[in-house]
Amino acid sequence: MLYKDLSIQKQAVSLFTCYAWSLDTALDDLFDKLKIKLHELKQVHVFSDGTAQQFKQKFLFRNLCRLFETFSIQLSWHFFVTSHGKGVLDGIGGPIKRLVYRSILSGQKYTLAADFISIARSKTNNIELCEIEQYRIDNAKIKLE
Repeated sequence: MLYKDLSIQKQAVSLFTCYAWSLDTALDDLFDKLKIKLHELKQVHVFSDGTAQQFKQKFLFRNLCRLFETFSIQLSWHFFVTSHGKGVLDGIGGPIKRLVYRSILSGQKYTLAADFISIARSKTNNIELCEIEQYRIDNAKIKLE
């Protein structure tokens, strides 16, 4: 997700609830969009909770090298303490999840990722939400193996 207000010099971007296979696809999609909106983008700092299962593994480091080669962007990856709950990531993902959860409590149905995105989009207009299609995740899995 990324804020639509491009008047800010430094853009805040957040990916949440990404699994190892979809992370590759999410980062590709995100960097494509960032390069279009921020032509002079040269450096990106990634902040992540310390989830060992999702981020601390061989695919993360493969992605860092590949993203640098593909997009010519300097990358640095910073890990927060696992389940810390007070990081930058929680400032965007947390409120979106709460908005969707409140809608579900009031009777709205959601069974697919597309439903989550649709509900979240109806609740906020200053955050861009993107769904990653299954075929793109499958392609990333093949590419990373």
